[in-house]
Amino acid sequence: IDIQGENNSLNEAAIAPTITAISSNPIRYVSKEGFGEVFALNNSASFSIRMVNADAATVDAAVKDAAGKTYYIRGTMSNEGDEQVFTFVLPIVDGSQGGIWSLDGIYMANVYGGRDNTLYSGNIENGPDTATETKPLYTVTENYYIRWLNWSLAEITAEGEDASASVNVVSDINVAFSDSALNTSKEFGKTDGKVTATFGTVHTLGNLELDITAGSDKKPLSDYGISVKNIELKYNYDQTGVTTAGSTVTNPFGSYKMDSTNWINLTSVTNTEYIYNTIVSNSGSKYVISTNENRKNISIAGRYKSAGKIVITVEDANGTTKNIEQNLITPVFTVWSKAMSVTIKGFAPQGPHTTSNKAKDAIVDVESKRDGNVITIYCKASKSGNNISYDTYPYVDLTLSDMGDKADSVEMVFAREGGGTTYLYTAAQMSGETNKYLWESSGDCKRYIGRYKPARTCSSATFEGTGRLTANSIAIKMGDYTYTMAVDAITINNPDA
Repeated sequence: IDIQGENNSLNEAAIAPTITAISSNPIRYVSKEGFGEVFALNNSASFSIRMVNADAATVDAAVKDAAGKTYYIRGTMSNEGDEQVFTFVLPIVDGSQGGIWSLDGIYMANVYGGRDNTLYSGNIENGPDTATETKPLYTVTENYYIRWLNWSLAEITAEGEDASASVNVVSDINVAFSDSALNTSKEFGKTDGKVTATFGTVHTLGNLELDITAGSDKKPLSDYGISVKNIELKYNYDQTGVTTAGSTVTNPFGSYKMDSTNWINLTSVTNTEYIYNTIVSNSGSKYVISTNENRKNISIAGRYKSAGKIVITVEDANGTTKNIEQNLITPVFTVWSKAMSVTIKGFAPQGPHTTSNKAKDAIVDVESKRDGNVITIYCKASKSGNNISYDTYPYVDLTLSDMGDKADSVEMVFAREGGGTTYLYTAAQMSGETNKYLWESSGDCKRYIGRYKPARTCSSATFEGTGRLTANSIAIKMGDYTYTMAVDAITINNPDA
């Protein structure tokens, strides 16, 4: 527009029309899917209705729960060839879709239908609400569907098709140990109720078997298109029933003690905190689980119990996974081992004999003898002229029993009453001074007692008893750990004459 030599533009904005192309052919029902008993992970249960001539349709479904309450849900359409598939996700009530839902009717707008092929183009702005955290239910305004085509269940059921239209949503998985001998609690190291295994004996854990089903009929999960991807059942070293004094834990199953800081790590020969059970095979509803090959062996005496819940990872056909945790009464494993023992095998000299007195200037009469686990022992000596002759260096033989072949060594340390040096030797004439008996296998260990060494003259000879020595425990070493076991106290009394 040219006004007084100036160009001016007039612009007018208009909202473009919305064009909905509605098929003039009446809609036709084809089939329904997703009814019956279904298993839904993460509240994903849905059903679908197949139609033709419904490209422009808005389709709602009325469903009822087991209590008869009606909910309205809107379908999501997808085209499959000439057919339109409307998918309806079931309501989530109190966090779950579980239960029986029945289809009560289908409502459609923007379709032709009915006896006279009437156009149904109802208002679609105030229909079923979208579920939210604060409003999980589906509602509809009063008289909302007056102008919509309403199909009943009878009208949408094809000839020969099952007329039922209910969905039983199964959301719970049934997990139980099967009625199998595999699943019994076991006492390793015992035979007919008697402890037979020795310290550190390695025992191999066997398999366990689970029944995993879903639905009231307890069908295998595969019937619902669900697969079990993983089962995790953890066992650990259980401290129930043991006593702790300071940092020491008493183990009643093996009669030994250990440092409590190492307690939880002593679950297997690989010293891992947990023994894990995972799937090794399955058939139908039965799943066999077993420990990892590197953790099948347990050797530390004690009780092994499941730690926490069993965790089952399942997956549906869409790749959706979910972890399901359940408490189960699980088998308990106990490992027993014999208590080692230390006994007096022999000593010398025995009975009445002579020895030198403390002043080393005379021979006195003494008697080496045993009273239970107390040995009183003297050196056997004689005097000829000014010389002291040692005829028998005193020694005591101790025998260790039931060590087995797993411990690296066992020590029995003796302490001198009142303190001071413990005169124990691995050989006569004060050779190889020590304070303990040492075994690397079951059997005998000899130690020489007291300080006795001859000389050419009485005054230069060595003559000193070690006094009273006592020990009432042994230290068992295996790998990086030391275990303490109480034994019957043994006393070696070696006084001066």
